Amino acid sequence: IANGDHKQCRTRERSEARHSQPPSAMMARIRATPSSAISAPGTLTLAGGRHVAVTIADLGELGALLSMHELEDPVLEGERGLLDHPVLNEGRITGRRSLTGGRVVRVELDFEPEGIVRRVALFFDGGGGPQAT
Repeated sequence: IANGDHKQCRTRERSEARHSQPPSAMMARIRATPSSAISAPGTLTLAGGRHVAVTIADLGELGALLSMHELEDPVLEGERGLLDHPVLNEGRITGRRSLTGGRVVRVELDFEPEGIVRRVALFFDGGGGPQAT
């Protein structure tokens, strides 16, 4: 390694180690991040301009858990979404709203007394919203 190249090599090694965490370590970090159980209305915008009304069940720095009673529009794992949601301050809803982009990481159907509900986990990965196709 040339004289200045060893610093670049070590930096690249640290970066690769951080991004190659085993899934269990990454999930432990996600679970350890504080979130707030709320019940607030929101809107999830998906590719093609699809807008889905959602109830936000849990909201945190890294993502949100959503419930949808409308099952007409498909929501697929891996799809990008833009969530219109309330801003929280110390776990309380403020009057402000925010738009946050993320990726759908889990979709499940569940049964409730009102009928079938779709549960969606949205991970706020720092990326943009969906492509307008």
